[in-house]
Amino acid sequence: IQIIVWIFFVNKLEDAFSTLTPVELREKYGREKPYKDFNMTFLCRSGRRSGIAQEKAAGLGYKNYCVQLYGQLVGLGGT
Repeated sequence: IQIIVWIFFVNKLEDAFSTLTPVELREKYGREKPYKDFNMTFLCRSGRRSGIAQEKAAGLGYKNYCVQLYGQLVGLGGT
């Protein structure tokens, strides 16, 4: 199991996951670019920002994601 921790502002997700090459992303954020079928979990306090991040990821073609709120699973998406 590979776990990659991403901490960033939700408005940076589209830039990080769509416009940057894997090399540019690694140089800018110090992390590997996730594959489209990578399991991702979006977290935030209220669920609003994690929901926005999930919608953006889905729009970019990412398939496996969930949204967590205060440590409780509140939504599943993808396959």
